[in-house]
Amino acid sequence: MRLALCCAALAASPVLADCPTGADLESGIVFTTDTGETDTYTSRPNGIVQIDALSPENVTYRTLLGKGIHVLQLSDLENGQVLSDSIVSTSYPMAAAELPVPEPGTRWRVDTMINAYGDIYPETQTQTYGQMTAYTVGDCTFDAIPAKFRYESDGFTINEDIIYLPDLGLSLLVAYEDTDAPREDYAYVAVTVAQ
Repeated sequence: MRLALCCAALAASPVLADCPTGADLESGIVFTTDTGETDTYTSRPNGIVQIDALSPENVTYRTLLGKGIHVLQLSDLENGQVLSDSIVSTSYPMAAAELPVPEPGTRWRVDTMINAYGDIYPETQTQTYGQMTAYTVGDCTFDAIPAKFRYESDGFTINEDIIYLPDLGLSLLVAYEDTDAPREDYAYVAVTVAQ
């Protein structure tokens, strides 16, 4: 009887929830926000993670991240295809596969080049990583490294708060603000393996 009660208690524990692992990135991991947006993360070659986002209004867009955290490309989608005139890309001084993996308590500053709709300009990124913590989405709790990213280019600044989940090899954008827009915060309420 005691063993049965113990097992029942463990089965109800969030620790044993059916939570995604890094192995699920190949087939896809879906995060859902409190506003109903879904972000589907999948792995691609050379250490790239692809995010296909779908808003409640059926607006779709794609983000490519080196090592699951460094922004390589942003674009809009139509019928699952990238709209070429919407692409914004970032060029780093190394290949995507050579970009650094986040480490707690570190800082990385890098000069990049941005190609936004044919306009090419330099940008400096400063990435500051906090100490390892825990981050909960729905019934799933993951090891996490909080980070602050700052992007600076000719009078324009973007600040982002990021959560990097090392066991999944991906990151979540949790806050965004820029020179022309106030801060927006994003909350994730569910995470599942893509079906």
